[in-house]
Amino acid sequence: MQLQQTPQYNPQFTARNISRVITNTRNGVKSVIDVYKVDQNDASFLKRFTEALKGQTLPEDTLMIGGKEVKASVMDSINHITAKDKRYNDGLLIAIENKKNIAGILDYRENGDMDIHTLYMFKDNSVHAGRKALLIQALKNIKKEIEFYAQIKTGRISEKAEKYYRNLGFGKERGGHELLIPDTKLQEKIEKLQSSPSITVKDFRAPKNVDLADVLKLDD
Repeated sequence: MQLQQTPQYNPQFTARNISRVITNTRNGVKSVIDVYKVDQNDASFLKRFTEALKGQTLPEDTLMIGGKEVKASVMDSINHITAKDKRYNDGLLIAIENKKNIAGILDYRENGDMDIHTLYMFKDNSVHAGRKALLIQALKNIKKEIEFYAQIKTGRISEKAEKYYRNLGFGKERGGHELLIPDTKLQEKIEKLQSSPSITVKDFRAPKNVDLADVLKLDD
């Protein structure tokens, strides 16, 4: 499993490939980000994922949504999806870049509204396509629910990150502290995020389970 440098192993697990974001940069470099949704059926992989992370020193992500300790936040987001107190609407998304590297993760949780609880990229880069790919897909998933706002708790982001997510369409209600997108504005914000001429977003309407051991070439 490619994060930075991690042990190789052969887990048998599947996940649903639900979207793809293709980005073309000014210097002609093309990046393909596939977003997968994983759940309790992928417990074997998730356990191995956390084992691989234990030996890693995770780099700083200045636009991270999460707690003060990076690794603890990432581990918690992975472990939560199989936890007994997980709610039905809670979700975990994983971004894979160019079918070989895990680029980032995002988990969202029902908490009155839908909290984007953790969003972490393994590469600290404000223009990384994986960040927007994960966020776009999370907003689409939240929109499917009835009358849920998308929410980011300001206590889980830095001042720099708050400015970044405000620029992407989150805002505060009068007298409020959290960053929000109302349910009535979700589609508008999704369309705006997808309207950049540098990216192409493809949704897979009937995603099939795929073996990510093959996608990530864990046997090579």
